[in-house]
Amino acid sequence: MVRTITLTEPLLKLGLNLGEGPVYEAASDTVHFLDINGKKVLHYSLATGELTTDEVDEPVGCLVLREKGGLAGAAKQGFCTLDPTPGRPGHLTINYLSKPLSKELQAVSRFNDGACDPLGRFFCGTLLGKGGGKDGEDLGGELWCLGVGEEGTWLVEGGWTDCNGMAWWEEDGKWTYFTDSGRDKIHAYDYDLSTGKVSNKRVHIDGAALGLRDDPFPRSTHDGLCVDSEGCIWSARWNGEVVVRYTRDGKGIATVIQIPGAYKVTMPIFCGKDNSHMFITTASNTTDNGEAELKLEKYPHQGDVFLYDWKGEFTGGVYRWPFKG
Repeated sequence: MVRTITLTEPLLKLGLNLGEGPVYEAASDTVHFLDINGKKVLHYSLATGELTTDEVDEPVGCLVLREKGGLAGAAKQGFCTLDPTPGRPGHLTINYLSKPLSKELQAVSRFNDGACDPLGRFFCGTLLGKGGGKDGEDLGGELWCLGVGEEGTWLVEGGWTDCNGMAWWEEDGKWTYFTDSGRDKIHAYDYDLSTGKVSNKRVHIDGAALGLRDDPFPRSTHDGLCVDSEGCIWSARWNGEVVVRYTRDGKGIATVIQIPGAYKVTMPIFCGKDNSHMFITTASNTTDNGEAELKLEKYPHQGDVFLYDWKGEFTGGVYRWPFKG
């Protein structure tokens, strides 16, 4: 039987346009997260309950911690660091490290979700480039990697819809997971840690096959994810009101967190000194996010963030690492 938990009260009532991309910094007991369309990087102290906000000049699609301290990410045009702007408190400067996209894709897309492997390579993918082709066709999303040392930047794979939640598993980095949101699938690959190359692509989780696109959420799809200490994936459902914990083999549903006041759930992470709290971001139903017809009255918590204490029942696994750049 599938276990169900329902969250009714947000931790923070923020009404973010596109709340996304939380990462936990254990040293400061802080969750850093985004309002992508709002061009904001937010910082929530679990220890004090204080929330601070920095502005950026372009949408930032994801965040990663830097091994040397501070934050990096993928902004609209590519991989970057996010650095305090001298003389402008509350503002971060986007300093690009690599801008690998073609002019055609860059004009109609942006970088979205990403993460770093055990050696600190930074993988990130783009959104589908709607209508960006020379004849008005869509341009497939692209997964890119910014390597370490002299490795440079390379295209891992194209032909995606919206590139989303990813993680590595097994102590030796043998497997990697990657989400193709538009097709509602989470893929698994074999991963060669020595080279950063992927192979043996297969479907690990198929949302539609598990009934997650049935009424009343026929447009529900996988978004961001995290992995617990047992190796099970927890994936947010965009247009679905839930976070789902899948069985280890990806063929079943073990636990569902319902958030009935938030239609677009975007990403969960484990956090806290005990690594047993779950921080969850959500987005609003706006024209930017493709859902202008949904009313706030029906979804009063859209764009808010939630926190749930598992009290040690579940704890976070090690599935992402700091960026070496």
